[in-house]
This record gives sequence, C-alpha cells and structure tokens, in this order.
Amino acid sequence: MKSCPSCLSAYEGNYCSNCGQKYLQTPYSIKNIIVWLTEAFDFNQVFFLTSYHLITRPKFVISKYLSGSTRIYVSPVKYFLLVCTILFLLGALLDAIPGNFQMMIPGDAYETYLVFFITGIFLWPANWLLFAKSGFSIVEHLLIVLYQITGLFLMIPLAWPIWYAEVKFGAVKEEAAMVLSWFPLILIYNAWFYVSVFKGNKFGIFLKSMLIFFLAIVAISGITVLRR
Repeated sequence: MKSCPSCLSAYEGNYCSNCGQKYLQTPYSIKNIIVWLTEAFDFNQVFFLTSYHLITRPKFVISKYLSGSTRIYVSPVKYFLLVCTILFLLGALLDAIPGNFQMMIPGDAYETYLVFFITGIFLWPANWLLFAKSGFSIVEHLLIVLYQITGLFLMIPLAWPIWYAEVKFGAVKEEAAMVLSWFPLILIYNAWFYVSVFKGNKFGIFLKSMLIFFLAIVAISGITVLRR
C-alpha cells in the first residue's frame, strides 16, 4: 500500500483512488524530468503519426479529425502550439550556439514564431473566401489552416540536410542556402496540401494555392520590414 502525499489516503497502483494523484517516486531524478517533458509536449506515437501523415496524407488527417475521430491524431490547436513552441525553443537554442547554426531556422526564433502566427491569421479568411464552395464551415477552415501552417513548420527541419549540403559543397552563403532549401519545400508542400484537401479542378486549386502563397509572402515581407 502507498500513502498519497496530497490527501494521505492509502491506495494501490499508480494513482490514488481518492484524489487521482499519480504516484511519483521520490527523491526526483533525471528520469522524472524526462517524463514531465514528454507529458508536457505529448511526444508519443500519436504526435509522430500526426506529423508523418500530415506530410504524406494531409487529406486523410483532416477528414478523420473533422468527422469526429479525435483519438487518432493530435488536435490541430494543440498540435500547432506544440510544434510552434518546439521550433521557438530550438531557434532560441541555435541562436545561443556560436557559429552559423542559427541559420538553420529562417529569421530569429521570435520572428519565426510571429511570422507563422500572422500567416495563419491571413490564410484563414483567404481559404474561406477562395474555397467557399468546398463545404467546410468557417471554423473547419480554421482547423484546416492550423494543420496547414504546422505542416509548413515541419518543412524547416526537412530542409536542414539540403541547407547543409549547399553550405558544405556549394559556394552559397548560409542565409541564401536556407532560403534556397526551405522555400521550394514550402512551395511544393503548400500546393500539395491544397490539391489533396480541397475538391474540384486540380489545376484551378493549384492556381489558387499559388495566389494565396504569394500573397502570404508579400504580407510576411511587409511585416518583417515594419519590424526592422
């Protein structure tokens, strides 16, 4: 039998039957910290499955979630906040390391987070207006955009090997290499996302995706200039 440190009840197993307190072995160790971080960021099979399928099968992820199946994939709001926070912390860490590692994320950590957040605000009404006949409600468009923006976030680490190869074996500066490696990936993924998710003429959807993409780039560029 164990004694609950919160309500002092006696219980068996890993949770107190009276107040629900989880059993924690004390004194705390590194293992506890790892468990807490894992629980906070929810790094489990569902998280990685969501990431993989959001890149390879975005339509399936969205259709499953919007149909009410919320156990298979991480919710778009939670997933967006998780990935944003991870990349924000990673960007801050890379900024603190001597050398050119900070170039692995375009812009500083704060700027990257801000740019994607503002992009999401821009894409929501743009998607809703250009794909009004898709059958999705305005709230469903918001959830789709959150998945979309997070998918674009995932292109950043995928671009790192290309960035490294361009810097290592080509006569390309770090800043230019990041743009040359990351920009084509987000362009391709953005088009793939729209064509996969929305029904209709694929070429027309592709043209709409390019229009939204370049309008977003203009908005981001304007915001970046204003901040400086």
